[in-house]
Amino acid sequence: MMKRTPLPNWIIFPLLLLLVGRLQAQDPVVSDYSAITPQLNPALTGFIPGQATTRFGIVAREQWRSFLETASYRTMAASIDHRICGSRRGDYFGLGFNVLSDWQGDPTLRRVDGMFSAAFTKNLSGSYYGGTSVSVGAEVGLIQYDLDASQLTFDHQFDSPGASGERLAYYNFGFLDYGVGVAFTWLEDSRNARSITGGLSIKHLGRPATTFVDDGSPSSVASDSSAHLAMRWSPHVQATLPVSATNSISVFAMYSYQRPHNQVYLRGMLDFRRPARGGRVPSPFLSLGGGYRLTRGLSGFGSESIVASARVAAGPMRIGVNYDVNISSLHASTSGAGAIELSLTTVFGKSECLLCPSF
Repeated sequence: MMKRTPLPNWIIFPLLLLLVGRLQAQDPVVSDYSAITPQLNPALTGFIPGQATTRFGIVAREQWRSFLETASYRTMAASIDHRICGSRRGDYFGLGFNVLSDWQGDPTLRRVDGMFSAAFTKNLSGSYYGGTSVSVGAEVGLIQYDLDASQLTFDHQFDSPGASGERLAYYNFGFLDYGVGVAFTWLEDSRNARSITGGLSIKHLGRPATTFVDDGSPSSVASDSSAHLAMRWSPHVQATLPVSATNSISVFAMYSYQRPHNQVYLRGMLDFRRPARGGRVPSPFLSLGGGYRLTRGLSGFGSESIVASARVAAGPMRIGVNYDVNISSLHASTSGAGAIELSLTTVFGKSECLLCPSF
């Protein structure tokens, strides 16, 4: 009897995805944007908790490694932003630089973003400790895609393994990209933890062409929406409510729309704080909670993952851990394995611009 060789996971998984729906390009996402806030919304550049002037954050995420092994999806993102006080109390400018690198599957498709962001925040209340402020921001930079064509297998090579592969028009390409954002913040002027921040970011305003198979001219890709990186609309809101003298609850909600993909992410955290000194509420030293991600693609709406989250702070440094448990239709195939995500944030410097809430 002929022995059957099982298909490897890196072949099975793309087939499963094709059963779920046609693949379309979309931005990589993370579960906790607090370390790379300007990448969520450029209007939040310089929106640094407390009195710090500079923030640096990094996030590392790996998805489905237990199932895809070396073909897992990996994302690295880093942001640094700086706050510059304006001429009026409570106003400030924010400048930042953001980098994102994403590796997808086998053969490897890599995307690298390098974006400069800038924002201006206007304090509408005139109070250092709180009130209402509005922020507007923009980002501009370059995005590059690279394809490892040595790992590609074309249809005629299955019958003739020794045959050479097809020649693509590109193995890498890059383009200019830009986006905008706006945010509103209310921080109660009682020096407690009660605050709310809401905003909207719009990325990829130019809808750049993304293709490896033609000459990239507008006439050859204009009729194919899948050959463009669709605009991404992301309204979001963050709120913090104190429940005791030292504890508070923070909630975060984001809706992301990047045709044809829709995603809703909800998260709740219980923040533990040390007793306040000098009338100022310190940042949490420990936060525990979780989230729920709901997605809608070409196959309709469905649950994607449940996220367990924890953050620990020591001085100006904060470490975060998130683990996504897969509860989608691919749950059985992936044995529930989702993504592991680690983050590190540190802040330094001191300003007298505006006391920002924790995000």
